[in-house]
Amino acid sequence: MLTTEPNADIKPLHHRMAIYLEPAECQLWLNPSTPTPELHSLMKQWPGGRLNHHQVSTRVHNRKHDDAECIKPLEKNARD
Repeated sequence: MLTTEPNADIKPLHHRMAIYLEPAECQLWLNPSTPTPELHSLMKQWPGGRLNHHQVSTRVHNRKHDDAECIKPLEKNARD
């Protein structure tokens, strides 16, 4: 996973964020003939305002849990 400085959406939560690619950029990234400078240009912050976030259960801290419950929004006043 490649990371970069966080955008405004992520900065209150973490000091770095994943690099996201648009679908068309994925083809460039996976193509072995794409020039290195072009690959470097893909490693940028995702534009602010495009990401949503919500609190989730601490269930995500255990790798044996790999299901939709891991991304389910935690209800207010809910216990883990």
